[in-house]
Amino acid sequence: VPGFSDSNISETLSGVFSEAEKMGFTVVPINLGHSESANERNLQLLKIIGFDAVIILKDNVDINALREKYQLENTPILLVGHYVDDPKIHCIDTDREIGMYKAVKYLISLGHKRIAYLSAPLDNLTAIARKKGIEKALAEADPNSLHFTLHTGHDSIENGFQMAGTLMKDTKEERPTAIVAFNDLVAMGCLHALNTYKYKVPDDISVIGFDD
Repeated sequence: VPGFSDSNISETLSGVFSEAEKMGFTVVPINLGHSESANERNLQLLKIIGFDAVIILKDNVDINALREKYQLENTPILLVGHYVDDPKIHCIDTDREIGMYKAVKYLISLGHKRIAYLSAPLDNLTAIARKKGIEKALAEADPNSLHFTLHTGHDSIENGFQMAGTLMKDTKEERPTAIVAFNDLVAMGCLHALNTYKYKVPDDISVIGFDD
């Protein structure tokens, strides 16, 4: 798991623990953060413990390297929240591209002309897929009447607050009328910033997020 601060990860883990208990299985969480050395130490558990199956909630894991290095060729693997084209890997995922496409199309249908997207860094499949959906919706709109800006930062409440706060310092003519948030954490930070700057949602500005 990529840490425990994300509410979606916590909720998913809660469901995993609940169902595993009913079936008589024990779940052992392995944290994968930003430290490669710490990740390496934590992943040693895959060799030490003979797991019946592995569930992966992190989307930038090299599955083939993981299977080979930790001898998981015959261990069932489930990816949650992302997809790989491998018949040996089970996947549960959402269509991020379509989700963001629909979100932006909805905002455009409401008459929004200035839309800002608060994104996570574009270095993983999740962020790339969501951006692709947004670009598809923008491509179908009138480019002469729509102003779109992309802002990147870590997908956290703090960065959502900072990015939205920066946008609110623009002049009224430049300020977006709608903000698309990468996920719920960014959306919460965004709403906090808007409240701090005395903007009403949705009267003054609209906010739409992904990952409910």
